[in-house]
Amino acid sequence: MKNQLFPIIMCLLIVIQLSAQTASFSLPFEAKEPDELGVFGQHLFFSNQWPDNNTEQLWQFDTQSKEFIKRSDDSTFLVDFQLAPNGVFWLEKDLNNRFGIGQMSLWFWSGEAEQAPQQLQSTSAANARLLGLSEDILFLYFDISIQSVNLNTLEVQSLGVAPVLSQEGREIIWQGRYFWSVSDGNQNHQIYWADPDLGVQLFWQAERRVYNFVPLGDRLLWREGPRLVRYDWESSGPQYYYEFKDWDEQISFFGEWFGASLNDSLYLFPAATVSTGSEPWRTDGTIEGTFLLKDIPTERTGNFTPGSFTRYLHQNDGKIHFLAYTKLSEGQQHWESDGTVEDAVLKSELLGTDDRVYFGYPINVSVYVLYINSGLDGLEPALFSPTAV
Repeated sequence: MKNQLFPIIMCLLIVIQLSAQTASFSLPFEAKEPDELGVFGQHLFFSNQWPDNNTEQLWQFDTQSKEFIKRSDDSTFLVDFQLAPNGVFWLEKDLNNRFGIGQMSLWFWSGEAEQAPQQLQSTSAANARLLGLSEDILFLYFDISIQSVNLNTLEVQSLGVAPVLSQEGREIIWQGRYFWSVSDGNQNHQIYWADPDLGVQLFWQAERRVYNFVPLGDRLLWREGPRLVRYDWESSGPQYYYEFKDWDEQISFFGEWFGASLNDSLYLFPAATVSTGSEPWRTDGTIEGTFLLKDIPTERTGNFTPGSFTRYLHQNDGKIHFLAYTKLSEGQQHWESDGTVEDAVLKSELLGTDDRVYFGYPINVSVYVLYINSGLDGLEPALFSPTAV
């Protein structure tokens, strides 16, 4: 939820500001860049920097009463928050010790006006994070400990000591467990999981750094360098099922393994090989179902074959949509595919020669937000709807 939702948050804040003007009231804070947003019932929750001390605070906006409420305390700053089916959880830390060990508190509010927020836990910690939900469990991290909160009883339980948590994209909650990868920067790469009943356990000793867990139903996939790995829920353990023989390390960093799933059975992703450059591939977790989807014709740059730079993959209406180049000098194009070679087709010319997409992502099932630099007005957001072309 963090940072990637900035454009839609700002749009909502603009709507709120317009509503405030119409109703003759204004925002009770200086609007900064919120980096989290969530809707629970009639309440909009978001973080915003408090101008007096430049720290994050948790705000609640009641869409019926048009009332703003600051949920976090003035003497603390917001660390993280998570919406759940039964309410909202948040972490706040003592403002006087924001960069070191300080008092860290876990709070919960049911959303009922007559009920006050509950403090579920308070302890000294330097770092903490809410990791996500699995059915009736919230996973969280306090310094070196993985913990869980039962959504029904609000009981907090320690699951065990955890090695340093991974970066986003190298962690996932799947089949009721929280999985994450650990790397010491050398040759030691591991995957751990935390289970509410079984605690923290070492799951897999990887041969190379782990990139991006991908759930496909009862099958979990990830990448280790040029090799793809599959773990079936009922199996005894993970297994390597595909290896890129001419993996191109030079341009493989253009995507860790970010793609899009289709119908919980296929995963489309960009992969870089020496012979084709970066192009769209697909996998279903089997050797037979893993292959180059389309080698989009692209101009060469000297002896370098950059490929189409496939990126920003997104599922919409039974298709995977993505952006790609045919010529680096002629801007990007909008493509779509249903996961078959025959159906990887060009939909439209999206951007002109001078436009450069710095990054983009889908904000719902039909709209992309793209950050475009046309060379005239600098970096600006733009909307693009695949269904509108």
